[in-house]
Amino acid sequence: MTLARVVIGLLGTRLDRGEGDARWKFWRPTVAVCQHEDLLIDRYELLHEPKQQDLAECTAADIASVSPETEVRLHAMGFHDPWDFEEVYGKL
Repeated sequence: MTLARVVIGLLGTRLDRGEGDARWKFWRPTVAVCQHEDLLIDRYELLHEPKQQDLAECTAADIASVSPETEVRLHAMGFHDPWDFEEVYGKL
């Protein structure tokens, strides 16, 4: 039995951002992890700030276009300070 490959990631508000077709000209780590032909991601648990819902939905759609086999689940989570690992792990 093969285990599912699941990625748990935080949406980047700078590197994952992009508008229109120009967003494909830049490296976006959340999308890029699903673009490897030799590494199929079965499910992506994408954590994001509630105010970044539109960006999260756009990123999920882009993942679906490059890796239709990958299921993306969006999770809106508010963090006072996303760089405070104690806070982040406490909410997870």
